[in-house]
Amino acid sequence: MGMGFKSNLFGLVCFLAGTANAAVGDFTSLWQKSIPFFRSQESTFISGEASPRDLEKRVISTKWDLRFDVSKDGKRYLLNDDELGFDIQFARKATMTRSFRFQGNEISKDKKVDIEKHEGLWSRILFGDQAMWVPTQLLEAAADDMGLFRTLRDTPLKKDPSFNSYTLTRVPSLTEFVITQWKNDWLQVRWKNQLGYIHSQDLIGRPDFAKWAFVQGRGWVKVKFRVGSQLQTEDMEKIPLSLIRGYKPFVNRAMVIKQSEGAPPLRSIVQMEARRTDRWNLSLLDFHGPVWWKANVIASSESMDISYDDLLKRNIFAFDYKSGAKPLGLISSDGIYQSADGKSWKKLATFGDQNFPVAVDPAGPLYVGSFRSDDNGKTFEPYIKWEKVYSTLQDRLNRQPPVMRLVGITPAKNSVEILVDTGIRRMKLRSSSYRQDWQVVN
Repeated sequence: MGMGFKSNLFGLVCFLAGTANAAVGDFTSLWQKSIPFFRSQESTFISGEASPRDLEKRVISTKWDLRFDVSKDGKRYLLNDDELGFDIQFARKATMTRSFRFQGNEISKDKKVDIEKHEGLWSRILFGDQAMWVPTQLLEAAADDMGLFRTLRDTPLKKDPSFNSYTLTRVPSLTEFVITQWKNDWLQVRWKNQLGYIHSQDLIGRPDFAKWAFVQGRGWVKVKFRVGSQLQTEDMEKIPLSLIRGYKPFVNRAMVIKQSEGAPPLRSIVQMEARRTDRWNLSLLDFHGPVWWKANVIASSESMDISYDDLLKRNIFAFDYKSGAKPLGLISSDGIYQSADGKSWKKLATFGDQNFPVAVDPAGPLYVGSFRSDDNGKTFEPYIKWEKVYSTLQDRLNRQPPVMRLVGITPAKNSVEILVDTGIRRMKLRSSSYRQDWQVVN
């Protein structure tokens, strides 16, 4: 490491040392612009405005929402994640799209894993004798996985494969079924100890996302769409699903699985254009009571470089760095900035102008708020399952935590510690690096 970098880094560290305690402090010059707040997340009309500084100080809970910009027939729509179905959500086996470390072991790219269940941005996978949560984005459905089907709506379970047959019961929407036997366009299923049939029009599965299908005895054929219990090919041939042994999905294809006002019709195939994650915060304001406000933490904007000298003129929310042959620094200052030399700092557009605690793990990962990067800042994925943290804190406090605010991150060997302000006291929790086994350690 050159002397120039050492000198600049030393000056920066000395400057930041005086402001480190202010990382979660009360800067009067931070966040001057007012932002709107609402009575609920579904509210159409603004209830008022306040400074982000005042809103942040009074946060009592946080919720993450994932939304997608999609297109169909030349029109654009913004849909919530629960309104869309994706190929990976109907898979039981998957391959890793990139390597990652788990309890000191390296799980390599293209390694096969089993999927136990999905919850929002996360999937619980089985690897050997281990079970852990990983961001769903890291998974790609295995080509030889036939997957499962889910009911698209509240659906009748018929005694026989006929619309005129007796209805045994009704099956709730999004109930999962493993593919067993088809009779014409009816899938035979067992639900709550009752054997019956559900019509294919009320089901969605991997065939609905297929661009290619592997046909027994023939190989890969190009697919247009599913028709009942058959796939229609580009050559207008209809192939029974019972002959299919593998699928390759369209890139960025999704299906509308929940109807909402202004959205495309149910079962519509849409093209994914962009993804955004919104952080909704519930704050308790004087004279207003509980109000919701939104912080866009994953947004589309141009990255920006800033010099060391200019950075010193700004208010610093949080910082961390590692020295060595490949030094790396992170600073939060109305945006997140990354540097590889201590002189030039590049803004990470992913986080917009938001401030978060940051940490640099000497072993590799970068931490920004509740997001982690395993590829030197190119991409970030969530690493905190907040409902698990909430449950752990509630058990320790014997009450619901009034506030749940992340104020510090400390990477350790094969683990990570977070400091959370509960509104009662600050509490430190630790989890294995790639698991969700959060435990209070103080």
